[in-house]
Amino acid sequence: MNTETPRDKTVLPLLALRGIVLFPGTLLDFDVGRKKSIYAINEAMKNDQLIFLTAQMDIRVVDPAAKDLYKMGTVARIKQLLHITGENIKVSVEGLYRAHLEEITQDSPFFLSKITPCENTGRAPRATSVEALLRHTQDLIEDYVDLGPKLPEEMLTEIMAAKDPGAIADYIACNILPQVEDKQTILEDLNPYRRLKAVLKKLDKELEVMRLEQDVAQQVHDRIEKGQREYYLREQIKVLSEELNDGGEVGEIDRYHESIKKLK
Repeated sequence: MNTETPRDKTVLPLLALRGIVLFPGTLLDFDVGRKKSIYAINEAMKNDQLIFLTAQMDIRVVDPAAKDLYKMGTVARIKQLLHITGENIKVSVEGLYRAHLEEITQDSPFFLSKITPCENTGRAPRATSVEALLRHTQDLIEDYVDLGPKLPEEMLTEIMAAKDPGAIADYIACNILPQVEDKQTILEDLNPYRRLKAVLKKLDKELEVMRLEQDVAQQVHDRIEKGQREYYLREQIKVLSEELNDGGEVGEIDRYHESIKKLK
């Protein structure tokens, strides 16, 4: 999660992201198909591979204007380009640092943006407070791993070994938080300690939802299993009744009826 890089570039090509938020210190792969975005990438490749990435507010907007874009974004370096079907390009980027969009100085054939690099704000809390927050982070991540999808080993190691509250907040927001709006809120917070607390609050809420989903899934499973057992016993009674022509020994049938009652 190293984000050290010169920040002297204040005019960069801009690419609008749909449903994605990039954070400093993180890697991201995505497909690009809009001509304006492809032009922006080509321009970036001529200038140290640097590009300003910011999310559009509504993913349904096909051709976003300046008013459709969030003001806080991330300066990134293009690591790799791969041409895929048609004119589409798969892009790999590395987020470098936060930046604020001041104005768009050109909108054709690509967005050219004037930006201001953003630094962390706020006083550093006591070391004990940071340590307590980091331990709480590790506890919640362990709960997430128990309840949710298995995280890649390198991601888990990165989180558990982190000592920088701001960087770990960005990493978790990027890789775990599901909602774009939540990710953008975290991106816009320049206070590292407050940022991590906000991420943990959102993660705790996500864990609550996951626990509820797990409970509902278990209840549904139990009802299906119970229904299957009842169906099986009823079919056994039906077959047995047919074999006895409804007039033979009924003791075995009564036993099956009792079994069904116990299931209810």
